[in-house]
Amino acid sequence: MKNLNYLKLKNQLPENVNLLAVSKYSNTKNIQSLYDLGQEHFGESRVQEAQIKQFDLRNNQNLKWHFIGKIQSNKIIKIVKNFDYIHSVDSLRKLQKISKAAIELNKIPKIMIQIKLS
Repeated sequence: MKNLNYLKLKNQLPENVNLLAVSKYSNTKNIQSLYDLGQEHFGESRVQEAQIKQFDLRNNQNLKWHFIGKIQSNKIIKIVKNFDYIHSVDSLRKLQKISKAAIELNKIPKIMIQIKLS
């Protein structure tokens, strides 16, 4: 049933829109099931939990991992190392740490910057 709902939603989206499946609290079997249906982007908010899933699903070449949680400075290197996208960067200091880690790891993550307009 869940897969039918996913396919229905996916088929309604324009071609240039990517669906991000938030997979926190889900197991690798469910992630694999959606991946087999064509879902490539998955969001996680816990680094350690994500690393286990990433290891278990390492053979899925097109999987793209998004870090969607609050960024803790002490986990930035692990976040840069293990994620393709980093959402909600909320300070210049964290952005600079991410940049430094990316240079050290020779990796270019895609960054989403959070801006407070008020």
